[in-house]
Amino acid sequence: FHPNNAQRVMVTSADCRVRIIDQLNIVSKYK
Repeated sequence: FHPNNAQRVMVTSADCRVRIIDQLNIVSKYK
């Protein structure tokens, strides 16, 4: 277990959340 890997995992999970939020915003715009 390396702190660097943990940091990378946190960044990727945050990126996924941002993408999901962006998709939700796009969907709500078209509704």
